[in-house]
Amino acid sequence: MAHKCAKLMLQYAEDAAKISKPWVLWESKLVYEDKWTVLTSHPSWDYNRYDYRRIKLTPHPHAKLMMQYALDAALVDTPHELYEYNPPLYMDWKPLTFQPGWKEDVNYRRKPNLAVNNLLSYGQKYYIPDIHALALFKVETWADSEKDLLYLNRGLVYMSREAAIDKAKILLERV
Repeated sequence: MAHKCAKLMLQYAEDAAKISKPWVLWESKLVYEDKWTVLTSHPSWDYNRYDYRRIKLTPHPHAKLMMQYALDAALVDTPHELYEYNPPLYMDWKPLTFQPGWKEDVNYRRKPNLAVNNLLSYGQKYYIPDIHALALFKVETWADSEKDLLYLNRGLVYMSREAAIDKAKILLERV
């Protein structure tokens, strides 16, 4: 007869293969109590005394916007200037003057009608990853051309050489 927690043990082992402290994803409770608590170490799998369950992970409410913010940060040094926030009990959107705290009770948004290519001015240098170049990047000059917009739409425009090189290294790992 299999151990009562065998399926949970397998799930826990899969978590352990991904992170060094898998117990932070798990809860336990005494069988005769209702209160679940997060584990602080590996479970004992004592099913006579404890019930175990994996914590249900839910995405952060601002996760998509956080991703957009990170992409904007690859283009500009002050990405917070592209965003607004709406604190609880306020009617109007206010411009961010700092990095967002991504608080769950605060609304955030990218400023309306803000085109990404407005971040680049005519004649401004930018960098693209180039896996065929020895330096792993290529320098371009913004002319609002079809080529510039193609690079931008494909997420290949970077404001620093280092960011373009990092992207090229990631692309090389996939080849």
